[in-house]
Amino acid sequence: ILTEPTITPDLVASHGLKPDEYERILKLIGREPSFPEIDERLDGERRRGREKRLHRLDATGLPDGAMIIGDDATFLALRGDAALLWSPAGYVARRSRPTGPVLVCTPPASLAALAHGFQPRWHASVTALV
Repeated sequence: ILTEPTITPDLVASHGLKPDEYERILKLIGREPSFPEIDERLDGERRRGREKRLHRLDATGLPDGAMIIGDDATFLALRGDAALLWSPAGYVARRSRPTGPVLVCTPPASLAALAHGFQPRWHASVTALV
Protein backbone atom coordinates (compact mmCIF):
# COMPACT_ATOMS: atom_id res chain seq x y z
CA ILE A 1 0.00 0.00 0.00
CA LEU A 2 1.36 3.39 -0.97
CA THR A 3 0.87 6.16 1.52
CA GLU A 4 1.26 9.86 0.98
CA PRO A 5 4.48 11.16 2.54
CA THR A 6 4.39 13.49 5.50
CA ILE A 7 5.36 17.01 4.52
CA THR A 8 8.44 17.84 6.56
CA PRO A 9 10.95 20.71 6.31
CA ASP A 10 13.41 18.27 4.69
CA LEU A 11 10.85 17.21 2.08
CA VAL A 12 9.98 20.84 1.34
CA ALA A 13 13.69 21.67 0.93
CA SER A 14 14.28 18.65 -1.32
CA HIS A 15 11.74 20.13 -3.75
CA GLY A 16 13.58 23.43 -3.89
CA LEU A 17 11.40 25.42 -1.51
CA LYS A 18 12.60 27.51 1.38
CA PRO A 19 10.39 27.32 4.50
CA ASP A 20 9.05 30.86 3.97
CA GLU A 21 8.20 30.07 0.33
CA TYR A 22 6.22 27.02 1.40
CA GLU A 23 4.42 29.10 4.05
CA ARG A 24 3.42 31.61 1.37
CA ILE A 25 1.98 28.79 -0.74
CA LEU A 26 -0.06 27.58 2.22
CA LYS A 27 -1.40 31.09 2.82
CA LEU A 28 -2.32 31.50 -0.85
CA ILE A 29 -4.41 28.33 -0.98
CA GLY A 30 -5.54 28.34 2.64
CA ARG A 31 -4.53 24.77 3.47
CA GLU A 32 -1.90 22.12 2.88
CA PRO A 33 -2.43 20.47 -0.52
CA SER A 34 -2.10 16.73 -0.98
CA PHE A 35 0.51 15.33 -3.36
CA PRO A 36 -2.10 13.71 -5.61
CA GLU A 37 -3.95 17.03 -5.74
CA ILE A 38 -0.80 18.92 -6.79
CA ASP A 39 0.13 16.23 -9.31
CA GLU A 40 -3.35 16.19 -10.84
CA ARG A 41 -3.42 19.98 -11.13
CA LEU A 42 0.01 20.21 -12.76
CA ASP A 43 -0.63 17.23 -15.04
CA GLY A 44 -3.83 18.85 -16.29
CA GLU A 45 -1.90 22.02 -17.05
CA ARG A 46 0.95 20.13 -18.78
CA ARG A 47 -1.00 17.75 -21.00
CA ARG A 48 -4.22 17.43 -22.92
CA GLY A 49 -4.64 13.70 -23.23
CA ARG A 50 -1.29 12.44 -24.50
CA GLU A 51 -0.42 15.75 -26.12
CA LYS A 52 1.80 18.40 -24.52
CA ARG A 53 -0.18 21.47 -23.56
CA LEU A 54 1.47 24.80 -24.31
CA HIS A 55 0.21 28.24 -23.39
CA ARG A 56 0.62 31.31 -25.64
CA LEU A 57 1.41 34.28 -23.40
CA ASP A 58 3.16 37.63 -23.68
CA ALA A 59 6.82 37.19 -22.73
CA THR A 60 6.96 40.64 -21.15
CA GLY A 61 4.79 39.56 -18.22
CA LEU A 62 6.41 36.19 -17.58
CA PRO A 63 8.41 35.69 -14.37
CA ASP A 64 12.02 34.58 -14.18
CA GLY A 65 12.16 30.80 -14.34
CA ALA A 66 9.43 30.44 -16.97
CA MET A 67 10.38 27.99 -19.72
CA ILE A 68 9.41 28.84 -23.29
CA ILE A 69 9.85 27.32 -26.73
CA GLY A 70 11.94 29.44 -29.08
CA ASP A 71 11.15 30.07 -32.73
CA ASP A 72 13.70 27.38 -33.59
CA ALA A 73 11.94 24.79 -31.33
CA THR A 74 14.55 25.12 -28.58
CA PHE A 75 13.80 25.36 -24.87
CA LEU A 76 14.67 28.66 -23.21
CA ALA A 77 14.46 29.71 -19.57
CA LEU A 78 13.72 33.36 -18.88
CA ARG A 79 15.97 35.18 -16.43
CA GLY A 80 16.21 38.95 -16.21
CA ASP A 81 16.73 40.36 -19.69
CA ALA A 82 17.92 36.99 -21.01
CA ALA A 83 16.51 33.82 -22.49
CA LEU A 84 18.89 30.98 -21.62
CA LEU A 85 19.15 28.09 -24.07
CA TRP A 86 18.68 24.74 -22.34
CA SER A 87 20.39 21.51 -23.40
CA PRO A 88 20.80 18.17 -21.62
CA ALA A 89 24.26 19.42 -20.57
CA GLY A 90 22.78 22.55 -18.96
CA TYR A 91 22.39 26.11 -20.18
CA VAL A 92 24.64 26.70 -23.17
CA ALA A 93 23.86 30.13 -24.62
CA ARG A 94 22.31 33.46 -23.78
CA ARG A 95 19.80 35.20 -26.04
CA SER A 96 17.84 38.40 -25.61
CA ARG A 97 14.60 37.95 -23.74
CA PRO A 98 11.78 37.95 -26.29
CA THR A 99 8.88 40.37 -26.30
CA GLY A 100 5.41 39.62 -27.53
CA PRO A 101 3.64 36.26 -27.64
CA VAL A 102 5.61 33.07 -26.93
CA LEU A 103 4.77 29.41 -26.32
CA VAL A 104 5.16 28.66 -22.62
CA CYS A 105 5.92 25.15 -21.30
CA THR A 106 5.67 26.06 -17.61
CA PRO A 107 2.24 25.17 -16.20
CA PRO A 108 0.11 28.16 -15.08
CA ALA A 109 0.18 27.08 -11.42
CA SER A 110 3.99 27.05 -11.52
CA LEU A 111 3.99 30.46 -13.26
CA ALA A 112 1.83 31.78 -10.43
CA ALA A 113 4.27 30.42 -7.83
CA LEU A 114 7.17 32.10 -9.68
CA ALA A 115 5.22 35.36 -9.95
CA HIS A 116 4.54 35.29 -6.20
CA GLY A 117 8.20 35.02 -5.29
CA PHE A 118 9.17 31.35 -5.62
CA GLN A 119 12.86 31.34 -6.51
CA PRO A 120 13.94 28.61 -8.92
CA ARG A 121 17.18 26.75 -8.32
CA TRP A 122 19.28 27.37 -11.40
CA HIS A 123 21.66 24.82 -12.89
CA ALA A 124 25.32 25.71 -12.24
CA SER A 125 25.84 26.37 -15.95
CA VAL A 126 23.81 29.61 -15.64
CA THR A 127 26.71 31.31 -13.84
CA ALA A 128 28.77 31.61 -17.03
CA LEU A 129 25.86 33.21 -18.92
CA VAL A 130 24.51 35.88 -16.57
